[in-house]
Amino acid sequence: MSLKKEILDRLKQYMREKKAEELAVVRQIKSEIMKFETSSKGVEAEDADVLKVLNSLAKQHKESIDIYTKNNREDLLAKEKLELEVIESFLPSKFTGAELEALVTSVVESTGASTKKDMGTVMKGVREEVTAKGLSVDGQELSELVKSKLA
Repeated sequence: MSLKKEILDRLKQYMREKKAEELAVVRQIKSEIMKFETSSKGVEAEDADVLKVLNSLAKQHKESIDIYTKNNREDLLAKEKLELEVIESFLPSKFTGAELEALVTSVVESTGASTKKDMGTVMKGVREEVTAKGLSVDGQELSELVKSKLA
């Protein structure tokens, strides 16, 4: 089942279950997908495009959570966390710290990277491995880990 269809099915499910907050998040996701399709001249969004939209929304919510945490806005924080949880339910599972570190180490060794100039090569190799396994990785976490390996 395509990711877009899964999102539409979840939309219907939340409507039937009368889960207003979750429904609002899924509607937001659907809206962003429609914006993407409109901006790309009517081309239907593929799973990769939907993942980009979802990752963008997740990043926005994580930034909001950081801001609300710093400003002690518990009222808004709970809502943002729920919205992020719904968005992440559509995203593929992520690599854990130990798995990611092992993967970065193996890519560094296989590419022969040794300086920070080789960072792009390592990042590309890791992203290809992650995508091939059908998983995802946080770009910032990956970047920091690669930098630490290429000192």
